Amino acid sequence: MVDRAGQRTWEAQTTSYGRIRLGQGTRAECPFRFQGQYEDVETGLYYNRFRYYAPQEGMYISQDPIKLAGGSAMYRYAHDSNRCIDPLGLAESVYQLVDSNGKVIYYGITDRKPQARVNEHRKAGKQFDHMEVIAENLTHDQARSLEGGLIRNRLAERIGDYGIDDSIETKLQKSGLLNKNRGREIGRWNPTDPLTDVPRLKKTKILRPNCK
Repeated sequence: MVDRAGQRTWEAQTTSYGRIRLGQGTRAECPFRFQGQYEDVETGLYYNRFRYYAPQEGMYISQDPIKLAGGSAMYRYAHDSNRCIDPLGLAESVYQLVDSNGKVIYYGITDRKPQARVNEHRKAGKQFDHMEVIAENLTHDQARSLEGGLIRNRLAERIGDYGIDDSIETKLQKSGLLNKNRGREIGRWNPTDPLTDVPRLKKTKILRPNCK
């Protein structure tokens, strides 16, 4: 941190698991730690929305609120912060939900494990057979643009199935999609031709819900 004159007032280094070593200033001057974390200086724990994180141990002090949907280690911080890093923000996947007849009924993106996301869809009541991950390790812009491109491509293919005065949601329903909107607006696509320019997997990854 720097003051108005540009002089450094606070500095710290962190370990892979977020424990800090001060170089200048006090802990209370800047309580912000890793993304979404706020340190309670009295306990040394980091408040992380739904639970507290213990940087000395490198784990949470309570179970993951989504239980086993987030993996078998319900107290861990991330998956492996020594090896699994994402300095460029290339962490999003684009997927499609497919019904028992092999028809795509939904397009979406996720920045978490696809297995957790497919379980969420099942718990939310969506009826489908499986998920297919069609692209991964994308930036947020790439993922949102590809998602929007796929949805609009379906609308174009099924243009004869809906009326010009139908609502967007109705057009999507008549096009066979469960999506509620068309995704990112065309003017904000980056790249501008995502169906061609966003890299996709040569072979989709198929996942099925493993929850009740």
